[in-house]
Amino acid sequence: MDRIKVNDELNEYFIPQNSTFLASLGAIVQTTWSIHYPNKDEMGSVAFNDTLYWESNEFNRKEAMSRLPDRSNALKDIALEAGRKSIDRFVPHWEKETRYFFNSNNKLMKQGMDSLFIKNWTDAIAIWKNAYATGSEKIKAQAANNISITYEIIGDLNNAIEYATLAYKSALQQIIPDYNFTNRIFNYVSELLRRKSEIETLNTQVGE
Repeated sequence: MDRIKVNDELNEYFIPQNSTFLASLGAIVQTTWSIHYPNKDEMGSVAFNDTLYWESNEFNRKEAMSRLPDRSNALKDIALEAGRKSIDRFVPHWEKETRYFFNSNNKLMKQGMDSLFIKNWTDAIAIWKNAYATGSEKIKAQAANNISITYEIIGDLNNAIEYATLAYKSALQQIIPDYNFTNRIFNYVSELLRRKSEIETLNTQVGE
């Protein structure tokens, strides 16, 4: 970190509905960082803005103000929070995501789920590809969705993007579109493309 700048604002309000005083302390934190790459001479720079907020609600005005952190402790909290967030921003990490598989009455869709439950990814993908090749547009969309997520699980983002895109196209071609699914799969495609771009950027930064 090269620089940290903090703009803080202290406020107090009277809330007539319950005759209490609300005291608040807000801080906008601006940090500037230098980025050094392995085996490279050039250096990058990036800046972040973060906001921290404290509040206290009491019947007594002085009590409400006294329960806010003093300036020294607030600045320490701000610095610690800026450092903590830098870990998520600069260090690769796992994040939990929610994914939805389709398990319809279609025989092949059910067989694929049976293989998925025992983590037989290859068989699940093969069965759903058969469902995609032989099913209606609705089954195609569901099968391609399941295939995409399974590819994502095993770390194959290129195929995950390909089949998520196919799922989206099939969803649009249904006679009665499922707008919730169409919107979700569109967002999923966008998320996968973003992740692929981030991975490519990271590989460039570390020289791979």
